[in-house]
Amino acid sequence: MEYVKETFSLYVNNFWKITLLALTICLPFLLVHGFTSNVVYYYVSYTPAEIFGDYTNLFLSMVFFVLVQIPLIKFIQMELNGEENQLSSSYHTFFKYGFMAFLFAILYISLIVIGITLFVLPGIIVLILFYFTPYVMIYKKQNPFRSLGTAFRLAKKHFFKILLIILAMGLIDNLFSSILLLAISGVSSDYLSIFFGQLLLNLIFFPLLTIYTTCRFHDWFEELEEHVPVKKLH
Repeated sequence: MEYVKETFSLYVNNFWKITLLALTICLPFLLVHGFTSNVVYYYVSYTPAEIFGDYTNLFLSMVFFVLVQIPLIKFIQMELNGEENQLSSSYHTFFKYGFMAFLFAILYISLIVIGITLFVLPGIIVLILFYFTPYVMIYKKQNPFRSLGTAFRLAKKHFFKILLIILAMGLIDNLFSSILLLAISGVSSDYLSIFFGQLLLNLIFFPLLTIYTTCRFHDWFEELEEHVPVKKLH
């Protein structure tokens, strides 16, 4: 509960700054995701290739989620460290590491999707073992591919805790999405109402998820770094 309280405290105390990041970074990706997924569904619905629409939706949502976390992770890191100029640094970090993070996300999510499609368990293991790669990238100020080792070590130590975080967040997201869908459907069956309602939910939920995960990662990362042996020069 301590981390939940900290999450909401950080969100409320920095509401306008986090909302600005959500509107300028998260929203464009959500719109691209929604548009692309719906175009694909339009062409493959009621055909043998209909499952391709589901894979496109899953792939894009996971890739974009990796990217939209970047400025929020930086913002919360600086807030937890008591640093100033969080907004400008958050945008700078996003533009500095965004492209390499995009390449990592494509490879990472591709392995997850392939693993889940073939045997399920390998995809879940890959998801957990390298989940914190974008976080390590920002904390260590290095490209994501150099961050894989640290993310792997951290995930091995907290494997089941990370699994619980992912499962809990997925269940909460699905719960609120279902409630929202029922609420909107009771008033209107218009597709745009449902789409923009889900969009608004994601603009709130994504930052909260990232804040909570960053708070957990922040403590785990510091603990891990304290136990890293110092190389002696001879």
